[in-house]
Amino acid sequence: MEIGDISFAGLFPLTAFTVLLCITVMYKSLSRTTYETHRIFGAYATIAISIVVLLGQATRWRQFDIKKLGEKDLTTLNGLVATDRLTAICIIVICAIGIVTCLVGVLYLKERDDIPAAEFFILLQCAMIGMFAMVMANDFIAMFVALEVLSIPLYVLTAMDRRRTRSIEAGFKYFIMGAASSAVFLYGIALQYGLSGSTALVAPGDSSSIAVIATVFILAGLLFKVAAVPFHFWSPDAYQGAPSPVTVFMSAITKLVAFVALVRIISSGAIDVSASGSAARIVLTITCIASALFGSIVALRQSNIKRAFAYSSISHSAYVLLALKGDSDDSLQAVITYIVIYSFIIAGTFAIVSLLSGSDEQND
Repeated sequence: MEIGDISFAGLFPLTAFTVLLCITVMYKSLSRTTYETHRIFGAYATIAISIVVLLGQATRWRQFDIKKLGEKDLTTLNGLVATDRLTAICIIVICAIGIVTCLVGVLYLKERDDIPAAEFFILLQCAMIGMFAMVMANDFIAMFVALEVLSIPLYVLTAMDRRRTRSIEAGFKYFIMGAASSAVFLYGIALQYGLSGSTALVAPGDSSSIAVIATVFILAGLLFKVAAVPFHFWSPDAYQGAPSPVTVFMSAITKLVAFVALVRIISSGAIDVSASGSAARIVLTITCIASALFGSIVALRQSNIKRAFAYSSISHSAYVLLALKGDSDDSLQAVITYIVIYSFIIAGTFAIVSLLSGSDEQND
């Protein structure tokens, strides 16, 4: 496949954070500074680059509005990567919540010198790169690679509080279930490729049983990331067990990037949610009903605030999935509007929980 023209402006978020990641790793490896210096450098370097990327994407979003950017600026790398308005707004949200996470994290780590500060921010930066790549992915293979790049650092971050058995257990559960969901997602991509002859987001052109299996597997892989029933089992344990700054980041952004991926797949026709696409509609209908009922009812029995919010997030997933079934531009726009607002609200909520629960999570 030819690479084609490269939009360096569109790829700036990935480039900036990749350079920052390399600098942070080298700083940690080559310097003989203290834990305090690692904590301050990691936090404020991440915040600084996040602000630069955020302002750059805000400018790019505005340029689409005033028609300075057109059709040729919507994708790059021969259509492999999307650099459109949806990408811009999602990167703005990721950077904003990344800044909140760093501010919460720098206070949290001040009291927890047993958690390596440099590694914390290195993994956070790596997860942000994966999330940028996920919202920019316009191809199944790019989507899968981005999914792994964002997931693996989150597994480690979840288990980073080694003084708490619950944190290690949560990271292990998240890893095992995440690995299984990634395998299912990749198998769905392989079947889709066999039907369409391409990994691009295009309709498979086949309504056979293989197409049905491909649709179900791809949906299952992404529904895991939004913690929709019955793919939700990791969510309460991960939210409760992860260090509070990690919960702030994970609770907001994983849903955002997964729903953006679903919107791109559905809007391209790679998965048919219209009346003729019975497999996708059945999966989404069952998941919507189960998530709305299960999340709301089980949340009532929780005594831990982080677990209660985890079950609440399952209910929110049901409402967003309901809009995905709308099969119209308005419904897909509603999905993005809802999930952007939800991301800010849930990140703010967990930031408050982090400040109140203390460094040892004793008041959560």
